[in-house]
Amino acid sequence: MTVLLGNNKLNVNDESDQQLERALELINDDTTVMGHLADPYFARHDWRKAPTCIKRILKQDRKERSNRENQKIKAETGDK
Repeated sequence: MTVLLGNNKLNVNDESDQQLERALELINDDTTVMGHLADPYFARHDWRKAPTCIKRILKQDRKERSNRENQKIKAETGDK
């Protein structure tokens, strides 16, 4: 199936989903892979899987932001 997403065409098929899901298993919590996986879910209106990807991206982003903030505080205070 080819879906128009914005100004780009997106080829959506089960094999590409499976490859992205496998990549996500190998590279756990990679927000880029999660974002690419969310695209075909949204294109197919899979309202069960698409929001799950977005929630995982936001959760990982908050975790990374918190880690960066903690590292900054430690650097400023001289803690190791």
